[in-house]
Amino acid sequence: MNFTCHQPDCSTSPTLYCNCNNHNTYSCPSHVLQHFESDETCKHAAMPMYKKVNPEAKQLEVENLKSLKESLEKSNEYTSEFLKRMIETLNSLLLNVTKYYEEVKIVVCEKLETAENKEKDLIVPGFADKVFHPDEFNAYLEKIPKLFTIILNDSVQGAIEIEKSLKGEQEFYDKIKTDELDFRSNANLDQSLYFFKAGTKVFIEVNIDDFTIKETLVNVLENQGSLAGICQIPDNKVFISGGYSPHLDSSYLIDLKNKSVEPLAKCRERSLSTATFINGCIYMFGGFNSKGLIQNSDKFIIESKTWTSIANMPVAQQDTSVLPCKSLLIISTHSANCLFAYILNSDTYETLATGIVSHSYNILMRNSGMCYLITGSNVFVCKENELNKWMKVEKTLNMGYCQNTSKPITRGRYAFFCSSHYGKVFRFGFDDFTLVEVILEVKKVE
Repeated sequence: MNFTCHQPDCSTSPTLYCNCNNHNTYSCPSHVLQHFESDETCKHAAMPMYKKVNPEAKQLEVENLKSLKESLEKSNEYTSEFLKRMIETLNSLLLNVTKYYEEVKIVVCEKLETAENKEKDLIVPGFADKVFHPDEFNAYLEKIPKLFTIILNDSVQGAIEIEKSLKGEQEFYDKIKTDELDFRSNANLDQSLYFFKAGTKVFIEVNIDDFTIKETLVNVLENQGSLAGICQIPDNKVFISGGYSPHLDSSYLIDLKNKSVEPLAKCRERSLSTATFINGCIYMFGGFNSKGLIQNSDKFIIESKTWTSIANMPVAQQDTSVLPCKSLLIISTHSANCLFAYILNSDTYETLATGIVSHSYNILMRNSGMCYLITGSNVFVCKENELNKWMKVEKTLNMGYCQNTSKPITRGRYAFFCSSHYGKVFRFGFDDFTLVEVILEVKKVE
C-alpha cells in the first residue's frame, strides 16, 4: 500500500499518522506540525506508522518463505511432468486409434467391393462363407465415440476444474470474516446506522465514513415508529422489530442489497429495547409498550425464523442497551442503577455491577480492551477482564443526547450512535469523553 503525505505535492514518504478526524491523516516529519496547526480544536496524537521488525519473527518469516519457494518448485516440477506424460499418452492414443480406423476401413472397403461384384454365393457344405453382420459392427462403432466422450470429458472437465481452482497468494492472507462478531470492539455486524423516519416507510442508512444519509422507501406493511429494536445480521440484512408512536408488534428483515422486505412472525408490542445478534439469534430485553414497562425478554431464531420467550428480566425496564461478550450479554437500563449480565448458556441473569447511575439516555460500547457506559451525563468505564469493576469518570458529558436503540459503530477512537426518535447522530470520544452531534447530508432519496 502506498501512503502519501497530507501536504499536496510533498514527495517524502510519511512516517506518522493521526486519527483526530475519524480517519487517518499521514504526515512526513516536515509537515506533521503543519497538520497540528491546521485545526487546534482537535485532540491530535501523532503516532509512528512503523515499528522495528522483531529479529526472531523476521527469521521465522524468511524460513517459511524459503520453504514455500521450495514447495512451489517441487509442485510445479511434479505437475508439469505429470501433464507431459498425460499429453504423451493422449498422443499415443490418437495414433493407435487412427491406425485402428484406417485398418478397419481397408477391410470394410474390400468387403464393400466384394459385395458389389458378387453374383454367386458358395454353398458347398463346410466351405460356405461365414456370415458377416455389418449392422452389429456399425452399432459397435457408434459406441466408441461415446465411450471416449464419457471418459475424456470427465478427465478434461476435472482438469479444467483443477485449473480454475488454482489459488493465488491473495487467498492466504488473513480473511476478514464479516459475519463474525469482533469482541474486541462492539461485537455487532452493523456497517452503518439504521432506522426508519418516524411515521413513514422510509428506511434510513447513515454512512459514518462520509456522514451522508441514504433514504429508501421500502415495502413494509405499516408506517414505522421510532426507537425500534434494529441490528444488522449475516447475509447483509437488517432486522427490525417493534416501534414507538405508533406502538408496533411487527418484525421485518430488510435486504441491504436490493431493499426487499421480508415480513416475520410478530412478537409483542415493544420499543426502547436494543436488538442484539449473537449465536444465530437476536435478543431483546424488556422495553416499553402501550401498557407501560415490559419485563419479558425474547429471542428470534434466524434459521427457523421463530420467536421464543427467554427468562424475564429481574425487573421491568426500558431503554435497555446491550453489549455482547462471548458467554454473556451486558445489559444497561433506564432506572435499575446496576448492570445486569444475561448468561447465554443458562438463560439466567446476574447483577454484574452496582453503583451505576441509570438514565433513559444510555448506551454501552467497547474499544481497545475497555468497556464504556454513557448514562445521562455520566460515563462509567471498566476493563474487559474485570466486568464487575465499573468506575465513574470525573468528567461529565459536555452535551445532552436522546433515547436510543442504536448499535454503536467504532471508527478509530470514536464511537457513533443515533436516536431514531429525533433522527440525530452523535460521536463519542474514547479519549476525552466528549459528545458531539454530527451534521449529516442527505445523499439521495430513492
